Amino acid sequence: MPSQRRLKAFGLLVVLAVLTLLYMSSSARQTRSSPFYTKTVAALDAKAAAAKQAAADAAANVNANVGQRLKDAERAAKAAADEKGAKFAGANNAAGDHDAMVQAAMAAKVAEKESADGERSVAGRKMMKGGETGDGGKVVVDEKGGSEDGVAKVGNTGDMPKAKPSSAKAEAETKEDHDVEIELNAILKKSPIIIFSKSYCPHSARAKTILLSTYTITPPPHVVELDQHPLGAGLQAALARSTGRRTVPNVLINGKSIGGGDDVAALHERAELVDTVRAMGGKRVVEARLAGAEGRKGAGAAQRRRRRMRR
Repeated sequence: MPSQRRLKAFGLLVVLAVLTLLYMSSSARQTRSSPFYTKTVAALDAKAAAAKQAAADAAANVNANVGQRLKDAERAAKAAADEKGAKFAGANNAAGDHDAMVQAAMAAKVAEKESADGERSVAGRKMMKGGETGDGGKVVVDEKGGSEDGVAKVGNTGDMPKAKPSSAKAEAETKEDHDVEIELNAILKKSPIIIFSKSYCPHSARAKTILLSTYTITPPPHVVELDQHPLGAGLQAALARSTGRRTVPNVLINGKSIGGGDDVAALHERAELVDTVRAMGGKRVVEARLAGAEGRKGAGAAQRRRRRMRR
């Protein structure tokens, strides 16, 4: 059981604690109600409000500056576009004025020429003066030279120029050239070697004998007798333009001319014809050699040379 002295000490501590709490609470109330505390709190609140207002004003100024800059940029772009459009319009007007002046000058020259020649163009027709009758008769002539009967025709018209011939002949020539081109392309596809010949030409016969009988060429050369071909003249003219050789025979390998009968004979005599055919024929030429015993002899010699090279 605690002693009396301890109980008194404990009661004294409790009383002191209560008194301390009462004092502190009363001091806090007095401090909050004091003028110094009130002024300090008011000053702090006013400073915080001023800082918030300043931040709001700064944000508003930034937004206003951005908006103003955007407006200024828009006005500058519009002004530049207007200035460019004005310059372009001025250039177009100047070009239009120049074109109009050129057209007017050309029209004046045409009118002057027509007045000097006694002609006047109306809707694609020319009003021409009549003959030497002195009656001032006129006839209407179209721009192509053909007269139109019964239209403003008075007086003597017997001296009028005749109408120009039609273009039927030119069209026929164009069609023939087209047919020749198609036929020539078709012939060149028939064989890598084409012999353009004429049946009565001795030089052609010589070239055909060398290429067809003296040599074995696969695929064999194709012969075109120009004197028996319906487009022979056109083909010969086309060959003259493309190869520079007008005479026959004209031997082509893959579309390139190696010459005529004398040229083929010279290649044969120099033993260069096979190499020429193989080199110019490429993959289209499967075989090219001398025919008969000479060909077999040449093939054997070639094999022996290859064997020696391998050793």
